[in-house]
Amino acid sequence: MKETLYILSSEVELTKSKDSLTCTRPNPENEGEVIKQKIPLAHLHSIEVYGRIKISTPLLKICNELKIPCYFNTYNGVPIGQFLPEKPIPGIIRLFQYKSYFDQSKKLHIAKAIVNKASLERIRILRKYDKKKELNEEISDLTSYKNKIHKSRKISALRGLEGNFMKKFFACFSKLLYHLPFGSRSQQPPKDEANAIMSYGNVVLYNTVRAVVYRCALDPLIGFLHDPNGNRNSLALDIAEIFRPIIVDNLILLLDHRGTLLPSHFRKGDIKCLLAPKGKKIWLSNYRNYLQSSIRYPPLRRYISIREEIKLECYNLIKYLTEENKDYIPLDFKNI
Repeated sequence: MKETLYILSSEVELTKSKDSLTCTRPNPENEGEVIKQKIPLAHLHSIEVYGRIKISTPLLKICNELKIPCYFNTYNGVPIGQFLPEKPIPGIIRLFQYKSYFDQSKKLHIAKAIVNKASLERIRILRKYDKKKELNEEISDLTSYKNKIHKSRKISALRGLEGNFMKKFFACFSKLLYHLPFGSRSQQPPKDEANAIMSYGNVVLYNTVRAVVYRCALDPLIGFLHDPNGNRNSLALDIAEIFRPIIVDNLILLLDHRGTLLPSHFRKGDIKCLLAPKGKKIWLSNYRNYLQSSIRYPPLRRYISIREEIKLECYNLIKYLTEENKDYIPLDFKNI
């Protein structure tokens, strides 16, 4: 199975060596020495960089040939750019996507399906971790919010309903955490440990999803729930919204309950809180393992990985956009 290469250190140089990528970085235990690591390019799904690096043109050339996208972020996880290999794009899929974007009824239908699925998964998470059944009233309220989604007549109203749902969900989420402090949701900057890992986890998931969207021949810039805005990949945000509860929210609670991720793995200042290097390694290690974990998926009569679920969801959307399917209902993998 192909993997994503995560680069978390600055002062790293990435070069090509035959059919491998050579990662050269300073040895933190011996000043003046460097550590070199070779990784077969055939094993890579994508490359994600968090920090300052040098990358050679020959490496980008072979990444282009092997269709390996590269995503560049600041050390703290703010996206700053990307390298997307040239590839023949099945134009018909994108034409259907653009047509659906300008069809307000179809656009609203897709947006409602996304919000409905994300809301369902978050309710499932609360039920899973609420061992003492102390959130029954709150879950009932959230279910009422969810049941109103189909009544939305405009995306602006849908977003308002989603905002109310999320405010109540985060209040419940904070009660389920054992170790990580969590007040209200804050993003720019995150003010406490739970907000820091939530924001960082969302960025990592966003990068994962946009790599999959790119490979599925969809235009990542044109979303349905999230409007195109600047250079952000709106469709990647849409698909990520479906998987945020399953992957990010679920993994945060899992690592918190196990005591794997603790306040000591963060750097907290007066106005912001960020993941420390060790915290990032803990998150990415568990995130990578989770994406590779598999479940039995009856429609295919085989086991599939969490990463493959994202690809199947993209294909599911394509079938609706191209009118192969008459309705768009996000797939239910029953992860929770």
